[in-house]
Amino acid sequence: MEFAGLADDDAGRGRAAAGQFGTRYFPTIDTLLETDIDGVIICSANAEHARLALDEAAHGKHILCDKAIATTVEDATRMIAACRENKVGIAFPCRFHLAARRLRQEIQAGKLGRVVAIRAANHGSVSPAGF
Repeated sequence: MEFAGLADDDAGRGRAAAGQFGTRYFPTIDTLLETDIDGVIICSANAEHARLALDEAAHGKHILCDKAIATTVEDATRMIAACRENKVGIAFPCRFHLAARRLRQEIQAGKLGRVVAIRAANHGSVSPAGF
């Protein structure tokens, strides 16, 4: 997996972040979506999630959306429908799920030895297999 770039409407902030993370800066989300990336991570204000996700799904990009996924049930439903229609997945981080918290506790307690990498999947009700 490669961090291909980031889009930010604040050019100074966007360029600084791109420099910090060693990636490309895109002045608009549209310029980023026109590239051959597979997916996006939405880290905007919650009120922008639906607009961004609908546009990204229409471009055929998989989506990892920060919580809350949407500000209304209607927006969340439209986002999921757009992803199904465009055969892309949408998910959100589950870092506070009981299983993730328990795993973190086990690692911090040293019960799993020295952990250098973890590969995991969320097999919730809206998985890529469901599209």
